[in-house]
Amino acid sequence: MALRLTKAWQPLSAENAAALPGQLGVYELAGGEGRTIGFGFAGARALFGLRSELLRLAEIPPHGATQFRVEINQQYQTRFRELLM
Repeated sequence: MALRLTKAWQPLSAENAAALPGQLGVYELAGGEGRTIGFGFAGARALFGLRSELLRLAEIPPHGATQFRVEINQQYQTRFRELLM
């Protein structure tokens, strides 16, 4: 597993978020030029996992966030901390 997320960026929209699986994992947010803005995770408290977390973010995006990418991971808290390092 790579230290950084390697999947392709997707536009942060309700349509793309709704297509995500309802699984646990981590996500990365970026601006239009692909510069990372932040990381987050969909844990046990997220009703529909990554789908519900990114649907929430698509409604009111964090400052400058226009893209996202995800990684499904059952050990989401450990992976989240790795990404922050």
